[in-house]
Amino acid sequence: MIMEKIGKLKQFVNLLVENEEDDRYYRISPDEYKQLLKLSDYSPGVTKIKKFGGKPLYITGDLNVSNTPLTSLGNVGYIDGYLDISNTRISKLPDNIIIKRHTWDFGTPLQTKRVNKEEQRKLAENQEKKENGEWEINYDDEANCAQAVYQELIQSNEIEEMTDEIKDQLNELERKIIRLQKEYDEATDDDTIDELSDMIDKTQLEIDDLKEDKYDIYETLVYVGNYQYGLRVFEVIPMRRGNEYPQYAVGNSDEIDRALVEYYTSYIDDVGLDGIKDWQIENCIDTDDVVSVAEDDYYYDITENPEVYFRDSDFELTNEQEKRQSDLENYISELEDYISELNDKQNRLEDEIDEPEEFSKAWDEIQDLISDAEEKKDEAQDELDSIEPDTEPTEDMIQSKVDDLVYDVKRDPVYYLKDRGLEVKNYVDKDCLIEDLVKDGSVGDLNGYDGNYDTYDIGGELYYVMRIN
Repeated sequence: MIMEKIGKLKQFVNLLVENEEDDRYYRISPDEYKQLLKLSDYSPGVTKIKKFGGKPLYITGDLNVSNTPLTSLGNVGYIDGYLDISNTRISKLPDNIIIKRHTWDFGTPLQTKRVNKEEQRKLAENQEKKENGEWEINYDDEANCAQAVYQELIQSNEIEEMTDEIKDQLNELERKIIRLQKEYDEATDDDTIDELSDMIDKTQLEIDDLKEDKYDIYETLVYVGNYQYGLRVFEVIPMRRGNEYPQYAVGNSDEIDRALVEYYTSYIDDVGLDGIKDWQIENCIDTDDVVSVAEDDYYYDITENPEVYFRDSDFELTNEQEKRQSDLENYISELEDYISELNDKQNRLEDEIDEPEEFSKAWDEIQDLISDAEEKKDEAQDELDSIEPDTEPTEDMIQSKVDDLVYDVKRDPVYYLKDRGLEVKNYVDKDCLIEDLVKDGSVGDLNGYDGNYDTYDIGGELYYVMRIN
């Protein structure tokens, strides 16, 4: 089996294309590199075979060797893409290697070394904070946030507090060790040296027992920055599992309110209104937006279908028509008075004229005047009867009707939207909805890990704490 693999490896090496002699690297594709490793049982030494002339390998693309038993990349000098060595046993990359893009090393000794180094750096920074008392209560907001998380860890039994009493005991024991060590260094008698050595060891055990699972705030937390909703986030060093640290987000009441606004804003932007209760949506309709739509809608419908919205009694005469009507009424009244006078005059003829021919002539003359006046009166009455309002609504009539209808829309915009078959969600006042969601929501909405949170009074102010991973 081994000889067979060796044979296949030799055959594969012979197939590799020769590179230019003056090239600094030996170029090889990612697939060729991985095939070499596979045929050599992932021995990094295969990258130094005579075929490559001692040149470092130039991988011509992205290299993914994750989840393999690889312990080293071997003689690789350049990767023209990303490198993924996740879940391998690689603890070190080649010196001077150039990787064009990102490197993923999750689950490797290399990651562990890097995390350990970073942890020591953070703890060293915390030591400076400790010397300056930067996380004492009310030093600043970061300090109070750290104190809130520290209390959460103690209350949930994740860590045991390094109390002042224990600190005093440790200080006393450490002073005792210093004193014993001095005596030990000065002792010359073997029995005394042995006795002092035992006492030092015993005292050190007492110190170790007192310190076990007990941490002060500076040994416990590392501030890592702001959570996506603006809350401060701390990692817990003693709770590290592998290369991962649990994280806790924390903020005071004002910061939580701002975080909830940001959370619901992001939720609506990313997911939309699905999952939000109908009554919450309907409680935050943008009435002005709906009214604007309704005004255009009603104006168009009234203009196109006036008979639906107006009765005959709704139409009025124009000013010109009203003036003509008044003139005709006055004219008819004058004619009636004139005709009445003529009738009276005609009736008095019998008393005034005895001669039959003269009487008949006078009667006929008056009758002609009466007939002419009555004809003019009839013409005027016909014209008066023909005066009617224009059944085409005026702009003022249309706008007045729109205003009447829109008044009801203002009172119940949701009814209008549903009645018109419009999508209610398209007319939401986003600011109003976010405000209501914040008012009716829970701080736990910010916590996608388990939805839980606790509160602590730190320096007279309430702080909210939640684990987020």
